[in-house]
Amino acid sequence: MESDLKKDIIDGRIIDWSKLSTEELKRMKKAYEERENEIRMKIDKELDLEENFESER
Repeated sequence: MESDLKKDIIDGRIIDWSKLSTEELKRMKKAYEERENEIRMKIDKELDLEENFESER
């Protein structure tokens, strides 16, 4: 059971944290941050469009 505590499901994959190298963790962190930034930019753009639409009324 203790080995189950070291595992998570991320993006549909089972990740065993105890078996990942530092480089793999860094790559995963960078990819996560990039996706997070893309989502933030998309939300900001949608909010801008909504504000512009409402101000035109």
